[in-house]
Amino acid sequence: MIINYKEFYKNLDKFLNYQKVYFFFGENNYYMIEILNIIYEKLGNIFKETVYLWDAEINDFSKKLTTSNLFYQKTLTLLRFFNLNEKKNFKKDLVDFIKTYQIDNYLIIMYEQTLKEKESKQEVINYFLKNCLCIRFDMLTKEEIFKKFIPKIVDFNLTEEAKEILCEYTNNDLWLLSNELEKLKYYSLNKKNISEDEIYKCCSIYETKEIKDLIDAIELKDLNNVLKIVDNLLSQEIFPLQIFVYIYRYFRKKFLYKKMSMTKIYKILKELQITDFRLKTSSNSKYILENFIISLIKIYNDD
Repeated sequence: MIINYKEFYKNLDKFLNYQKVYFFFGENNYYMIEILNIIYEKLGNIFKETVYLWDAEINDFSKKLTTSNLFYQKTLTLLRFFNLNEKKNFKKDLVDFIKTYQIDNYLIIMYEQTLKEKESKQEVINYFLKNCLCIRFDMLTKEEIFKKFIPKIVDFNLTEEAKEILCEYTNNDLWLLSNELEKLKYYSLNKKNISEDEIYKCCSIYETKEIKDLIDAIELKDLNNVLKIVDNLLSQEIFPLQIFVYIYRYFRKKFLYKKMSMTKIYKILKELQITDFRLKTSSNSKYILENFIISLIKIYNDD
């Protein structure tokens, strides 16, 4: 059964009552994460665990799917970046396990890109499409971004021109757009209306030499220089979130236009999404930003 995420959300309670294994697919992983957070709240007292495909081993993973006794705490396991072209034996073993054993706990498999017809015919993917509840996460249209997405992030008004500029600037990437809107909150303070001129002013940080030097230092794995540049930027009263948004934007565009291994891309995405959440929910933003950059350098060192 394949449904879109809007229908899934409307009938979430019903589905959670009878379905244990879900297959999420599509490019819109912003809404994937949002729906997951709603599921966490609905399920209440449940142990949550995220496994990334490159770390998955069937012996350990299978233990998360079954309940050993009546008093064992229920779990919800996310299996992320299932679209990576690796761990083929693990994928086949997972299908065999699900066919053979009763699944007591929740499993959500996340195929975080468009599912093309060719991939849908592969044995493993085809099994999930035919035997699981599959939820399709389509990208938002520009109209949906304007009328629904932007108003739920900010409570001030943007001119139509300002919205157009933001969408063009972020290539309609909801993660980037969300961070740009968060940055506008710092800039706008008590303003009720934001124009296109103010969008340009707010984004002027992207042109600074220090920001470009910071990116170069990250890619050169020069940690000492990275930390010096970060301190210098912060001394200019540039918020950690602003610095993070530029790094985020740089890498999202790099994924589109430069050759990188898919595993490396998804490891960076993992750090981007974790840091995005931490910066918006924690007070020690300088420490969070520095640890994020250290993680990026480690990913480059692992090449």
